[in-house]
This record gives sequence, structure tokens and C-alpha cells, in this order.
Amino acid sequence: MYNERQEMSLRAIAMQLNGLSRLYAIGGLQSLRKRIKNLKRLALGGGAIFHDITISDDEEWAFHYGGRTELQFNIGLQQFDGVECLRYGVAFSLEPSQTLPDVSKLYEKIRRFNEFMRLYPEAFPGFRICHHDKRWSPWRNEKQIHPEQMKSGVFIFFGDYMPLDEFEPGKVLNAFDELLPLYEYVEGPQGTEPLQTTDTQQFQFTAGELEAKTDTQYTREQRVIDVSLRHIEIQQALLERLRSEHGAENVGCEQCNGAGMRIDIVVRRSKDQYWYYEVKTSGTARACIREALGQLLEYSYWPEAQRAARLIVVGEAPFDLKARNYIRLLQSQFNIPIEYQQQLVSKRR
Repeated sequence: MYNERQEMSLRAIAMQLNGLSRLYAIGGLQSLRKRIKNLKRLALGGGAIFHDITISDDEEWAFHYGGRTELQFNIGLQQFDGVECLRYGVAFSLEPSQTLPDVSKLYEKIRRFNEFMRLYPEAFPGFRICHHDKRWSPWRNEKQIHPEQMKSGVFIFFGDYMPLDEFEPGKVLNAFDELLPLYEYVEGPQGTEPLQTTDTQQFQFTAGELEAKTDTQYTREQRVIDVSLRHIEIQQALLERLRSEHGAENVGCEQCNGAGMRIDIVVRRSKDQYWYYEVKTSGTARACIREALGQLLEYSYWPEAQRAARLIVVGEAPFDLKARNYIRLLQSQFNIPIEYQQQLVSKRR
């Protein structure tokens, strides 16, 4: 913590993050850039994230050295509800400059950003998107960049923010660490494997609550339309049911599978037997199964992953006859331990 937070400039924050970054994976950003871009030497500033020339003159924002033409690690000062805050995450700046005269060169990187988010829709819980096009847009809980935002002059940001007087450098650096696999996928060569995350510890079951919970400030319309909010509500209802059925000590959320992927909910049935649950928000059981099946197979069968005894797709949609027949076929003909369960959310505000 910083004792005089209110007096901190963005430059001071950037320098503090630089100094502490050696304790985090993000401290190796310039080495990563050198490797995936085949650079001859480390960028100016060595292992630092930010440099004097990548901090704005009015100290309203800063991005990593070399990031002008990339998905950039970005921090900025911004007011939310009248409170001065620090914005932190990654961004695309579509403002033409001498370094980037043609912003369309970033469009392929935006496509890869969206592709990563489709592959891992539950990645980066709590992170949101906003953009600036003459003025700031509201924050969106979805994690896709829309085509209408891909135009000259737009600034697109993905991340989170904290009040400036609650600045915690470790929280920012942990977020940067979490975003490194996304950066490598977007900036790396074609064929870059998106599964190599910083969360590669061995599978170790841990019971616990769901960290992200819905807030009563959301309107009913937001709860119906916003996929992230609906996902959290279904996940919370499922968690409560499973804890009552199996005991709180046997149910865990956002559990790492041992191969860098996180499972919505895991139930421990015995020392070596686990059930994996994947929540989907689509309106039919068919669509939920289609979206979840590939993820559940990876969670269980990817090399170094902890094998699951049961793979369970969860959605609000009823389990209709055709979906039942499809699941039975997968079970009998391919011996896949796949199931579908309907989970209703008891109350819509």
C-alpha cells in the first residue's frame, strides 16, 4: 500500500509497478516479446513494463514499451461515479500515429482477441470491456469486441479498475500475469497454443465459495440480457444445490484442472473421483451441450489434466427428448461420461 495515495501520479504508479514486476511473470514481458517476435535484443528499458516515452504527457495513461502497435498492457486514470480510479488491463489503440499510420493492422489482432475469448469464455472473471469514441462507453460484462468499434480513433479497453486511494500494485500485477496468455495468443505467430496459462499448478481440490456474485444494483433487463450475469446466477444456484447434496467441503468453484484450465464447479466424490460441471446460458439444452462439450473434454482429457468421472453440462433450458437421446448416444457409442442437468434460478429481480 502507498501511504500518500491521493498524491500519486500515474508516472509514480507506473514506476512502482516496474519496480515490483520482477516478482511477477509480467516482469518477463520484454523477454516474451523478444522471443515471439524474433527481436534481436530486449527493448529499451530492459525488463521494465513502462518507459518514460510510453507515459502520456498529461499522465492520464501509460502502456508497455513496444505496445503502440500491439495489444498493450495499459493503465490510466479515469473517474467512475465521481471517484478518481486507476484503470488497468489491456487495450487496443486505434488512433493513427507516426508509429501506426494504418490502424487496420490491428484488426487481425482484434480477431484473435475475440477468438481467444470464444475458446475460453469463462476466462478473466470480473474483467470487462469499455471503449472511448469521443466519450467513454459504459462497461460491458461481455468479452467480445464489436465490429462497429473497429474504426479509426477508437480506444478499446479490457480489464478492471480500483479507486486511486485503494491502489494495490499486487492486484494490478496479478491481473497482468493473468492476461499474459491472451497477449501471447494475440501477438504470437499463427498456431500459438492458447492453453499455456500462468495457472499451471497441479490439480489440487479446494472447496470454496464463488467469488463473483451478482449485485442487487443490476436491473431485471440486465440480468436477462447480460450473459456474464446470467452465468453467475446459474453457477451460484448450482453451487448452493451441490453444497446441500454433497457437503460444502466437497464442492469447489473455478478449480484448476492441472493443465491451465478452470472448471466452473468441481464435486469431490472420493479421494480420486471428481465430477466436473460446466455452466452455459443458451436457451436450449442442445445449444448448451454444443458449447460445453468441447470444454469438458479438454478439462478431463487434456495431457496433465485431472480425469473426471462425470462431465455435466448445466443450463436453465429443459432436458428435452432429443437432447436425452443425443446424450445417451454419446454415452453408449463413444463411452463419454457426459450428462445434462437443468438448473433453474429461483428469483429474477
